[in-house]
This record gives sequence, C-alpha cells and structure tokens, in this order.
Amino acid sequence: MLIFVGVPTFLVLRYTFKEGFELAGYRFKGLVVGVAVFLFFIWLVSLLDGGGSDCFYIVGCI
Repeated sequence: MLIFVGVPTFLVLRYTFKEGFELAGYRFKGLVVGVAVFLFFIWLVSLLDGGGSDCFYIVGCI
C-alpha cells in the first residue's frame, strides 16, 4: 500500500518543485489540468466502448 501511495506522491512533488518554489504553483496547476483532461478522455472512451456513465476504460466502474 505504501508503494502505491508513496511513489506517485514522490513523483508529483519532484515534478512540481523541479524548477524551484517560484514555479511550483504553475507546474502543479498544469499537472491538475493534465490529469483532468486525461480522465475526461478515458470517460469518453468508456462511453464509446458501451460502458455506463460511471465506468472508466480499464480502470473499472465506480
């Protein structure tokens, strides 16, 4: 469990603070927008695959 939480958290923090504290807000905002767009496209693919509105392709249904 620690690996599934610790490794992504470390990677996000490393990416966010890579250029220093001044740009951390912009990089984090970009990361959040990227994840939102990615999840939106996964949702669209799940609808094309015949899944319900609460199902994500490969990830499963909520």
